[in-house]
Amino acid sequence: MSNSNTVAPWQEAISGAVAGVASRFVIAPLDVIKIRLQLQLLPTLLAATPLRSGQNLTNERIYSGMVQAGYRIVREEGIKALWKGNVSATYLYFTYGGVQFYSYARIRQILEAISNRLTGNPPQRDITSFVAGATAGLVGTVVTYPFDLLRTRFAMQTAEKVYESFPRALSHIFIHEGLQGFYRGILPAVYQIGPYMGISFSTQSFFNRQLQFLNDKTNGMPVRLSPEFLSGGLAGAISKTVVMPFDAIRKRLQMQGPDQQRFFATGKVPRTFVACAAHVIRYEGFGAFWRGWVPSMLKSAPGTAVTFWVVAEMKKLFANG
Repeated sequence: MSNSNTVAPWQEAISGAVAGVASRFVIAPLDVIKIRLQLQLLPTLLAATPLRSGQNLTNERIYSGMVQAGYRIVREEGIKALWKGNVSATYLYFTYGGVQFYSYARIRQILEAISNRLTGNPPQRDITSFVAGATAGLVGTVVTYPFDLLRTRFAMQTAEKVYESFPRALSHIFIHEGLQGFYRGILPAVYQIGPYMGISFSTQSFFNRQLQFLNDKTNGMPVRLSPEFLSGGLAGAISKTVVMPFDAIRKRLQMQGPDQQRFFATGKVPRTFVACAAHVIRYEGFGAFWRGWVPSMLKSAPGTAVTFWVVAEMKKLFANG
């Protein structure tokens, strides 16, 4: 992020929270489609048994691609189904955005103060962005993880509802799975979020400086888009591609629990990070880790672009106010 010192950390928090909600409404349908593509497990795979000779996996899958998945969801469940889990996702993005950008600003301040005290010079900008972004992402993930789990489970609900509402989902999970039920799959989330946010913030900072330089040289970008918007989109696409395997495993572990068979057909998937990763490689191949990549890219690039652009605009309002 550029100009991180022009506003106070609490203003960064408000900017991040507003940006999180704004980006959520932009990418919600793509998020639902991506989750459905990632989690359409076959009964034979769920049971962890080898496929029968001559079995055709493609014909057994409900969703064969992004467009077909979107069309089928709308046809069978209505247009509102593309915003399933939006309540919990809005809480997630609002809270996560605020915590993330507040933590990012504070951590940058701490790193800069340490570097100035030890060396008398400010730290290297990209390294600071990576460390601050990774740490801020980790803090935000731990704080808001229950909302992420609920978002995934609501997105997987079809005509047969497992949870009737957000409050009922909270009470149901707490009663039947305990407090730990809200943190299923947090290990791959922790593994994922550090590199994801570190790459996101550092690449956004790098691309933003290059685009700002180009903007100054050409007296305005040819397409008149904000450098923060373009650099955010590039950062989102790169960082998401790198960490998608962790995301795929996290989503599968989030669906564990007593209601798993109501989301999937039959059987169970492994309960640990390593076992789940080995299971995917053995029965579905490495490509399964990037299932849903197209909607994920269409979601992450504009979502991250909107986030960084809104944060930049909010910070300008605070700085000028």
